[in-house]
Amino acid sequence: MRAVTRNIGDVVRRGETLARVESAESLQVYSIATPIAGVVLERQTNIGDVTSEDPLFVVGDLSRLQAELNVVTRDIGRVAAGQSVVITGLDGATRIEARIASVLPTADAHSQTLLARAPLTISANSPLRPGMAVRASVVLTEQQVPIAVAADAVQTLEGRTVVFVRVAADTYEARPVTIGRSGRDTVEITAGLAPGEIYVSENAFLVKAEIGKGSASHDH
Repeated sequence: MRAVTRNIGDVVRRGETLARVESAESLQVYSIATPIAGVVLERQTNIGDVTSEDPLFVVGDLSRLQAELNVVTRDIGRVAAGQSVVITGLDGATRIEARIASVLPTADAHSQTLLARAPLTISANSPLRPGMAVRASVVLTEQQVPIAVAADAVQTLEGRTVVFVRVAADTYEARPVTIGRSGRDTVEITAGLAPGEIYVSENAFLVKAEIGKGSASHDH
């Protein structure tokens, strides 16, 4: 090995030289270039080393990952290739929508789960990294409903199920509602709310707490 120009962690462009090696027979120097753009993940050579059939470098494109998801026994038969899936980082904030590409037909002997694979395309500033643990929510069925609200909007107040609806610029009322089916993030409203009405979709529990404070002061 005559020269090593890149190290682990270096960002490289397609065709960029990683090292230069000299032929023991012709003494001609050859450049070793990366066939893809990405990040150097492994380096298995140093200046003066004699090369062999083992890879000298491993370059990975970290914008194209694959989530490997464990499918538990009760969900076998419900999860299949082609289904939509939402990948969530353990921080709870990182969410990526993907699609299951394949489900292996055999179970892992230790975990007794099937392995589903979902390719991901992530941005350069994504906190997801190879090897990180993630959670996944598979979309089993989809159905359109006339009115649905964010799950956090639905609260219980004085024994009633309510949504806080805006009735004026800075005024909200606790509107009793009847709920239907629930999804991962949304709840169907079958009565009590009209299409287009503005409601508190986040931190509705804070509005509930403020109402509770007012009631306590009044009772006192």
